[in-house]
Amino acid sequence: MAGAVLAGSCTELPPAPVTPAAVRIQILPGCESVPQCRQCTLTIAAFDKNRQPTLPPALTWTSSNASTAIVNSSGTVTGVSPGVALIRATNSEGTISAERSVSILPVNSPCTPPS
Repeated sequence: MAGAVLAGSCTELPPAPVTPAAVRIQILPGCESVPQCRQCTLTIAAFDKNRQPTLPPALTWTSSNASTAIVNSSGTVTGVSPGVALIRATNSEGTISAERSVSILPVNSPCTPPS
């Protein structure tokens, strides 16, 4: 049946809902104290311009003192040595950020921090 044309109708789909952009982020309480050689994952809350919860943007995590605490791309803090470090989460544009102070507690036995 060469050249056959199928008849049909097209239905326009409604637009996909748009997730409001985050304009503020907050690192939630938790992980204020982490024992040396242990890990704790920080949690982010994000809010839109109407102060309503929304999905957090992609974030870059940094530590003010990597000899005390390191943080990976998922916000997991690892205690390296006793002391205090400021952990910061920043969006890729650098327009919003949040910080949390983390104290690394000493342990009584030798340990090797997880990598």
